[in-house]
Amino acid sequence: MKNFLRKLFFYPFIVIILWVIFNDIFNKPDVKETQKEIKTKSVSEIRLGKADSSQKACVKTLGQGVYKNNSLSWKLDRCNVPR
Repeated sequence: MKNFLRKLFFYPFIVIILWVIFNDIFNKPDVKETQKEIKTKSVSEIRLGKADSSQKACVKTLGQGVYKNNSLSWKLDRCNVPR
């Protein structure tokens, strides 16, 4: 009876753990896919990523006020984010 319970619970548990480990190891994203994601960013989004925290706060503030309908590049220019 003890061996039966071990087979019933222990071995499936080990199989599930091994499946999770192998799934994590072998399902890494391809480099080509990540490069495609990088290429799809616009010039303005790249500029925003390079901005410091005060410049990002400025862009966020402009995005909430009267200037919310203006483009991102306009907001970046007004917040002195370098090109």
